[in-house]
Amino acid sequence: MNDTLTLTDPRTGAQAAIDTLGGTVSSLRLPFSGTPLEVLGRYPPELFSGRVLWPFCDRIARGRYTFDGVERRIPGNDLETGDAIHGFLFRRRLAVETHEQVETGAHLILRDDLGPTEEEGYPFSMTVRVTYLLAAGVFQLRIETVNTGDTAAPLTVGWHPYFAVPGDEPAVADTWTLCTTMTHYYPVDDRLIPSGGTEPVDHSPFDFLTPSSVGTHDYDVCLTRQECSRSAAPSATRDLSPAEPPLIQAVLSKGHRSIRIEGSGAFRRLQLFVPPDRGAIAIEPISAPAGAFDQPALGLTVLQPGESAIAAASVQARTAKR
Repeated sequence: MNDTLTLTDPRTGAQAAIDTLGGTVSSLRLPFSGTPLEVLGRYPPELFSGRVLWPFCDRIARGRYTFDGVERRIPGNDLETGDAIHGFLFRRRLAVETHEQVETGAHLILRDDLGPTEEEGYPFSMTVRVTYLLAAGVFQLRIETVNTGDTAAPLTVGWHPYFAVPGDEPAVADTWTLCTTMTHYYPVDDRLIPSGGTEPVDHSPFDFLTPSSVGTHDYDVCLTRQECSRSAAPSATRDLSPAEPPLIQAVLSKGHRSIRIEGSGAFRRLQLFVPPDRGAIAIEPISAPAGAFDQPALGLTVLQPGESAIAAASVQARTAKR
């Protein structure tokens, strides 16, 4: 059974549907010239559509990693590779802490408390709160993780939405335009694990520093800004108000309609992925690329007891004047 909670912004008609199983964002309707339209592509669970990726994002090769001198193994859930991918929050039922609907919008907080014996290969005590806010036509998501145990714990986080610019039937990602602030990308091996370094996006298929066509390339790449390429999220709790300048930005557009995605705090990278049917593009705010659990220099966050880390993202629809 999956309980779905709805957030509504009465002033703009915007709506979001949030599943308590994993905190998945299963639908997001944002206003274009006053008309709320769906901006998320709908994909089956095995493609992690709309899921919160926690306590690790992307993949851990064969589920094996070493932390604090101890080798551990998380059971693989990628049938093709045996890798552990995208954490395990997606299969955990989250508790509702707050669900408020007011004149100016809606607010939801979901919470999960993880014990050290609950998940094989991850023997740490952590609390995660996922906050969803819908107001003034803008959707915001905030992931706060607190180390409630007595030992240090590894962490990477992400959110896996598939975006589709409304208007085309059927939607075709190849015809859309993308622009990002990301200056570098991570080259990967045949298992999609980064080699450790980054390369400039110049003269590569991943150069979206100016608005460029998505085209027909098979994207599955992590992008970063140069100043963020080897940094982890700050471990101490930070106030991530909407006024904080975003670290990452992406704008997906076609014609006069566009979708703006922003990230701050622990969200210092973007993963781009186009599914096989090319009916959407995943633009995923993430804290670190694949392999960070076994290559901490890639951006692994290490939370000491009592410390917390926050990742925040927002999505907004815009209509250009004709």
